[in-house]
Amino acid sequence: MAALNFHGGGDASGTM
Repeated sequence: MAALNFHGGGDASGTM
């Protein structure tokens, strides 16, 4: 779920 990486801040696993 690297797509969430842009909105999160580092963790592509689901930073939200």
